Amino acid sequence: AAVGPADFGPTMGIGLRARRRIEAGEVLLRVRKELAISPSRARALLAEWLPQSCRLQATGQPFRSVKDLLSGQVVQVLRSEEAVLGACQACGITSDNDALRRRALGKHVRIMDMDASDETVEVQGPGVERVWMAAQAVEPATSVAAATATLSDEVALALCMARMR
Repeated sequence: AAVGPADFGPTMGIGLRARRRIEAGEVLLRVRKELAISPSRARALLAEWLPQSCRLQATGQPFRSVKDLLSGQVVQVLRSEEAVLGACQACGITSDNDALRRRALGKHVRIMDMDASDETVEVQGPGVERVWMAAQAVEPATSVAAATATLSDEVALALCMARMR
């Protein structure tokens, strides 16, 4: 065989190493489609593996402060336009990006940045452009499955591979 399994250590992980010179266009490995782990399959496996006790239910209660949040945390934007825009206005956020905030209503997003001085968070997620909003405009994620949907492909695959080791 042209390649074989190899352990590249704790920082690189397990992979394949060439055993001989590889020719251009040469098939090195064939994997049946159902055995391959795509990013979407990795997310599904992560949601399946995480214990039921970790599943969160939306409370309808927003976080009270940025102190209750972590950078990188997955949260859900409140479903109520009035609640989200009202909380943003109360924090001094202008209405310039309210269209982006409306598109984020009810969606799972990741906290990208936080500002404790005005109690605001910058969020982004699938179909949600980066936008600042009040910390009080978000609540805990509804489920692990929904939260894993916000993971980047690279992170989903890395977490899945770490779990399989």
